[in-house]
Amino acid sequence: MTDYSRATASDPTNKFSYYDMGVIYQQHGDSADAASSYHRALLADPNYQSALYNLAVLLSPTDPGQATSLYRQLQQHNPNDPNVNFNLGLLLISQNQPTEGHTLLTKSLQEDPALRSRVPAGITP
Repeated sequence: MTDYSRATASDPTNKFSYYDMGVIYQQHGDSADAASSYHRALLADPNYQSALYNLAVLLSPTDPGQATSLYRQLQQHNPNDPNVNFNLGLLLISQNQPTEGHTLLTKSLQEDPALRSRVPAGITP
């Protein structure tokens, strides 16, 4: 982490260092510092898709509304991203928006059939 801290100290707009720190924090279960690092990466580049995606994944269980907004922002850049559509579909289903959720889930499985193994029990695309 020291190298990343030095990198961001010398260049506070280094979105890659902030993103990498976020990944490390997230892997170690430190959601607060991961979110903070992703937010800093997004301050440097508001359209940095990797940081948007990881932040959306991180926030899905605790702040589904914000996660939904982030996934929608990602969709604007790449409407056919199967992982974005898959995660957003599941999130919408959990938020009582089953029609759009199932549509996105089905679309994601058509784009990447390997995602079928990640469909939770009880949900039929």
